[in-house]
Parts: sequence; C-alpha cells; structure tokens
Amino acid sequence: MGTGWLVAAPPTNAADGIGGAVDIEEALIQHRLAMVTVPPNLRSFEVRGHALVLWDGSREAGHALAAAVPLLRVASRVTLLEIDDGTLATLGCQALDLLAARGIAATLSYVKSDGRGAARIALDEIAARSPDYAVMGAFDPPSWMARLSGEVTGELIRHSPVPLFLKH
Repeated sequence: MGTGWLVAAPPTNAADGIGGAVDIEEALIQHRLAMVTVPPNLRSFEVRGHALVLWDGSREAGHALAAAVPLLRVASRVTLLEIDDGTLATLGCQALDLLAARGIAATLSYVKSDGRGAARIALDEIAARSPDYAVMGAFDPPSWMARLSGEVTGELIRHSPVPLFLKH
C-alpha cells in the first residue's frame, strides 16, 4: 500500500465526530497516510514558512521526516528540535545529514527534557519559536488510544496552535 496525504481538522468536541480518534487512527495506521491536522481556528497554512521538526530519534520521527521532505523543500526555514529524554536512538545531527542529502538546509536546536514531558516541551517550543507548522512522528499502534488520550501525540493534536504534519 502506498503513502498518501490527508488534511484533517480535529473535532472541537467529542460529539461532532469529524476527524475524531478512530478516523485519525485509521488514516495513520491502517492506510499509512501522512496527515496534517489543522487547528479549528486557523485561517491559513503557510507551507513556505518556518517548519519545526520535533525530533525524538524514534522510528516514527524518521518516517515523518522522510514523508515531509516535499514540504520541507519549500519551507523558508527548517529547524530540527531534538528533544532528549535520554532514549535517543538516532541523533538530530544524523537527521540533519538526511535532510542535507535531500537539498534541505536546517538548523539543529537541542532541548534536554530534565523530567518535563515531551508534549509540554513541544508546545512551549512552538509558542516560543512561532513556526508555521510542525512535523512529528506519530505513536506506535498498540499504544494508540493511551497516547491519544493524554500523551504526546494526543496533547499536540488537541493543543497545538499550528498545523501538525504527522506520519506513523
């Protein structure tokens, strides 16, 4: 099965059912789509603006980075934010090399978690850096519902003020 793209707005409440958890899970996991979630109050999505890549060194982050290459090629600025909680499998400098090999210049920023949650760090960095969108890997299938209900991916889907490019 190939990879496609889907743009979805998260529901404003659980009752509306549009873009809800089951649809997002199905799109990301079963259909292997890359997805851009758009905050309900967003008026435009500037793909040629500043892209913030949220990097935790995971396999999912690598898939998201690779799938986002077409967007990152047209971004005016790409920042790779390495969030280190002590479990980095692939370092941010390796991700920079991957981007450079594809003609994408990026800068690397590093944040040590120091016990703070990755979602809080990501949301704080999005607020401080004001990117036009963020790129991130999306969760493992077995823990989908747990993560959606309160961990990193779900927190960012619910609270990010900018569009999120997600790929499992």
